[in-house]
Amino acid sequence: LDDHDLGQSDAQRDRLELDIAANRPLDLDLRGTFEGLPLALEISGPTLTNLSPRASDFPVAAHLELADLRVELSGTASRSPSDTRLTLEVEAASSNWTFFRELEVVDPPEIGGFDVASQMTISGSKVELSDLRGAVGPTDFRGVLTLETDGLRPRLAGTLAVGTVDLAPWLDRADTTDSDAADQIPFELLSELDATLDLSIDMLAGFDHPVEDLSTSFTVADGNLSAPLRLQLADIPLSADVEIGNDTELPSISTRIETRDLAVDRLRTLFDLPENLVGELGQVTVTASSAGFTFDEVTANLTVRIDTSDTTLTLFNRSR
Repeated sequence: LDDHDLGQSDAQRDRLELDIAANRPLDLDLRGTFEGLPLALEISGPTLTNLSPRASDFPVAAHLELADLRVELSGTASRSPSDTRLTLEVEAASSNWTFFRELEVVDPPEIGGFDVASQMTISGSKVELSDLRGAVGPTDFRGVLTLETDGLRPRLAGTLAVGTVDLAPWLDRADTTDSDAADQIPFELLSELDATLDLSIDMLAGFDHPVEDLSTSFTVADGNLSAPLRLQLADIPLSADVEIGNDTELPSISTRIETRDLAVDRLRTLFDLPENLVGELGQVTVTASSAGFTFDEVTANLTVRIDTSDTTLTLFNRSR
């Protein structure tokens, strides 16, 4: 198999059984290896002869095993003069990402495998994943996603609710991985698709102070990202707005973070403050902005401003 993007792939066919008849469903049974990994593929469904232009449903099913990757599909297919439609129940699972590691697609840290299931509807240029559910390692999720590809760019929309995400394994790997701050930040990925996604995460763990109750409704359009955020950090409620602009010669990043009625005692969970400092910050706004193509440029161009209002601070004499 030869693909101009993927390069050469080594496929070995051990056994192929194919049954095609005008009055019987298509049955395919394939056994072999792919890049040295054991492969098993079974497909059953209608032939193109059966799928004449009419709005009838025909059963389809597929079963794929490739190393530790398992994919199951079952449902119906129908064809009309104006459309071809697939309605499927899909499940994909891997015990330890062996298939992805061997083919160097992705190499996650040791977080365990994944198990994902969804109802999938494919109609023309639209793919919908309803009742999307599953887990990646210890993190569970549920949601609905829709992808449409009939425009200038693919459009992704949906909602996703995620449980606890433990970032510690990923952060530990980053500490041991050589990285260059002069590397380009992949801002161009924002121009690959448009998206509107409502995302909620119960907890981001792996930091000294976990982030809780994170919610956002972010939008990617024409290469620009806008993400209003709500979250809790060390029991401090925060609201934030993140903007990334990629429609100018120099990509720009801006962030605005706000909180209200912040007592100094609550700040002690984050900072080492003197015990004799007391008071309250009525409103705190932190604004940060920068621009650049690399982490070095973004750091060099960073400006930060902190504004407070209705603030009262008292520093007592230590002898009292």
